Amino acid sequence: MRRLLSLSCTLLFTGFIACSKGGGGQASSSALTTLDNSSKGGTEAQTPLGGLEYSSPTSDYKRGTPIQPNLPGLVSGTSPAYSITPALPAGLQLDPVSGIISGTPTEQLSPARDFTVTASNGIGSTAVTISIQVTVAQATTARYTANPVRLAVGAVSANPVRIELQGPLAFTVSPPLPAGLSLDPSTGLISGTPTEAGPQATYEITISGPAQPIIVSLSLEVAVALSPPANLTYTMPQAQYPMGLPIAPKCFPG
Repeated sequence: MRRLLSLSCTLLFTGFIACSKGGGGQASSSALTTLDNSSKGGTEAQTPLGGLEYSSPTSDYKRGTPIQPNLPGLVSGTSPAYSITPALPAGLQLDPVSGIISGTPTEQLSPARDFTVTASNGIGSTAVTISIQVTVAQATTARYTANPVRLAVGAVSANPVRIELQGPLAFTVSPPLPAGLSLDPSTGLISGTPTEAGPQATYEITISGPAQPIIVSLSLEVAVALSPPANLTYTMPQAQYPMGLPIAPKCFPG
């Protein structure tokens, strides 16, 4: 009959297993295949994510203006990676490690749109919806350099507009300007040489662009050009009158 071999094994502090054969056999040892991560200085174990939220869940940004960074917060969980759908407006970005949304928006987004931010790690994920809108700041002033304007027939004129609004812009006027004057549809410049006289009237220039239209009222009059007096003469350029007697009126040619 075959003899049964028995082994007695002991876990040593060195991480090896020492075994001895039954019946006083010689001891042998073999390495452990796995050790506790903490004894090797391994990475921290991940925990489930939960309760994702942002410091500003609803945001109204201005185009061209840097935003206040939007910070995430987690109720629970470790080692998240962040992603967002759909893509943020041009100029804004989400840091995939910190989850911070930052940047300077360069395109308009109106009305507001919802975005889903997801935080995930190896054992799960959590998501939150935030709302973002990007608008264009309205002009604080829109005016023409000269207003009111009084022009003379035949006189060259140029009247530029001063406006605190980023383009592209489009300009229209109502009613039509006096004959000889024109409005540049892209710059708002009113220029030309008026050819007809007209009374003072109000013209409305509408400025259209990314924001709501702005209307500027301009008062304009075209007057007949007057010539200065010239060649004044009298019938008697030299006269001698007796003292104390009335003189006959002398007229210059009409």
